[in-house]
Amino acid sequence: MKVKGDIRVLLNQVGAVERCLLILIHRVSLVPHSAMFEKNSSFTCFHKRVIRPSSYHKEVAKLHQKYGDFTLRKSAVAIIHGPGSECRKSTWYGQMENDPRKASMHTLRDHNMHRSRRRAWKACALSTYEPRIETKTDLLLKQLKNLADMSVDVTSWSMLFTFDVMGEVGFGEDFRNLATGVEHPAIGKLHTHMTMMGILGTVRPAAVRLSIRAPSRLELAYNKQPNRRHQIFTALE
Repeated sequence: MKVKGDIRVLLNQVGAVERCLLILIHRVSLVPHSAMFEKNSSFTCFHKRVIRPSSYHKEVAKLHQKYGDFTLRKSAVAIIHGPGSECRKSTWYGQMENDPRKASMHTLRDHNMHRSRRRAWKACALSTYEPRIETKTDLLLKQLKNLADMSVDVTSWSMLFTFDVMGEVGFGEDFRNLATGVEHPAIGKLHTHMTMMGILGTVRPAAVRLSIRAPSRLELAYNKQPNRRHQIFTALE
């Protein structure tokens, strides 16, 4: 129980420091905003999860109407997201991993490394993935045809198809989601983790980094007696 109490105190201290930075010296403090969001970052998460989860977009629209549409101007899209943009992804993308050697393409903030790794997704490279994706597409259609006489959760089957494609293209491994009709256990864990990330990332971004840095039981076991596959993986870093 003492450990839980220490963790609770630590998270409160981290939150207090974050709040002071946001209110006093962070550059975002210059942007017009609601005092509720400034004083309590939990408000956003609480509203999305508890108060009215289906109407959060309406609440955001009201805030934009009150404080301005500076984040919604169409002219900013090309400047920020266009091919000639010199903008870098915000520090929010680094809350999971800020080391460019370990960050994914989605969260990578280093321009040069992003340009280098992006070559794997050029048009000529993507054409080599088409046969694998077509195989998965045919399997999806076959499964849906077999279920034609009953109600089908299209969202679920779309998810199974998507992760099968990710497995083939991104990992070179067949997760067999479509073949079994059941999500791979690792994907179930991912969904669970993303729920927690959505909460912690909103309320306490620093807590995300803290939890990632904390060694897991698996990591401690590997460090004590690493197997061959783990040694090869760590050597690549």
